[in-house]
Amino acid sequence: MARCKDCAWFPWKPGADLSGLPAMRCHPESPMRRWNNAGAETTCEHYKAAKPVEPRPQPEPKPAHEPPVEAPAPAKPKPRTKRKG
Repeated sequence: MARCKDCAWFPWKPGADLSGLPAMRCHPESPMRRWNNAGAETTCEHYKAAKPVEPRPQPEPKPAHEPPVEAPAPAKPKPRTKRKG
């Protein structure tokens, strides 16, 4: 026994809310039907096991905003002195 939602012919994305979706055909030779009981076991002649879906890699969390490190102020040039002469 198999479940429609585990079939490669299942017309909706895994985890979709099936209650408001229109009638849809899973296989070209099957009749149109609503999918509100896709989790129920069935004996379908068109059943084909779907490839397992791997979860998307999660991006690394960004570090908390840190204030910029202030560089030491550049040394002020010495004032020029007038030479006598």
